[in-house]
Amino acid sequence: MPIPPRTYGALQVRLRESLVTRAFVLPIQRFIHIQGISSIALLAAAVIALLWANSPWHDSYHHVWEMELTLSRLRLPVHEWINDALMAIFFFLVGMEIKHEIVHGELADVRRAALPVFGALGGIAVQFV
Repeated sequence: MPIPPRTYGALQVRLRESLVTRAFVLPIQRFIHIQGISSIALLAAAVIALLWANSPWHDSYHHVWEMELTLSRLRLPVHEWINDALMAIFFFLVGMEIKHEIVHGELADVRRAALPVFGALGGIAVQFV
């Protein structure tokens, strides 16, 4: 499966780089940039989490969820790290993708962008009703 042209330039590894870089880094970068595989990995993780949370071992699942992690004197449970840090990164990346589509992609044409815009406005209106 080929890598999309807009991300391929960042993945090129030169021959003068180390064997480790050519053998491990490039395949990992290619794997990360293939959207289908990353979607399958995300779906598999969600299914595993659902099965684990609803299994007889659900106490260990909740223990991991409440386990505290410390980063530079900031001590928070795992679920707060996810809510505060990872969700901020997620929405930042979503915003960057939307900006790319509006500037260079399929949403650059007003007619093609009208349906998603009205759908988003409708979702906002329904949320506040």
